[in-house]
Amino acid sequence: MELLILSSLTGLMTLIGAVGVLFFGQPGKKVLAFYLGLSAGIMVLVVLLDLLPAAFSQGPLESVGIGMGLGLMVMMILHQILHGIVNCRPISVSPKVQEFYKMGMMMALAIAFHNVPEGIAIGAGYEAHQELGVLVSLSIALHNVPSGIGIAIPFVMANVRKKRIAIVTLGVSLCTPLGAMLGKYFFVGSTFMVSMGIAFAAGAMGYIVWKEIGPTALRHDKLSAQLGMAGSIVILYIVHILR
Repeated sequence: MELLILSSLTGLMTLIGAVGVLFFGQPGKKVLAFYLGLSAGIMVLVVLLDLLPAAFSQGPLESVGIGMGLGLMVMMILHQILHGIVNCRPISVSPKVQEFYKMGMMMALAIAFHNVPEGIAIGAGYEAHQELGVLVSLSIALHNVPSGIGIAIPFVMANVRKKRIAIVTLGVSLCTPLGAMLGKYFFVGSTFMVSMGIAFAAGAMGYIVWKEIGPTALRHDKLSAQLGMAGSIVILYIVHILR
């Protein structure tokens, strides 16, 4: 029960980030670029400093390669599917709105995939040592807030209803406790699977930053996007100090 509560609170930080965007309303162009840059920077740093080192430490090189390859392949397929879905929307919807809608969907899917193996890490760490599970949970919770911001902003810009944004983000948040339960009961003894799952998340997150978030942030306002990316370094530095 303690693990379920801990992982649920960690996951709900994603929803809190999204609700903050909904509460303060649609951001301006520079603010949008800043937050997208912040989200992109955090995701890249999490991949490089947390997910990949954890994947390599948990399992063999083969598990990391398979996981990253699957993550990239799945996101490429989803990108094509979502591109087709978006293009089937009414002609009255502007191309810019279509772009933001697709970005929001890709963000939600990428972070959902990201949250499951992170939940597995919480569950496995908690089973190994409760203090380790709490520390892992804290670091994940801190960067879940900007992840929620990254999901909500594109949907707001695509004029998606606030209730729907909250429901989608809640679903993404619940992937963390789902992963924690999987980690507790199934993946503790399988380092190969844990490593592959973490690498899968790394591949998925890397793809969405490369194809969607990074280019869009720079296109809206290059300086603001770069400031957001710089801010992500500060945030992740604080997270690693708190560890």
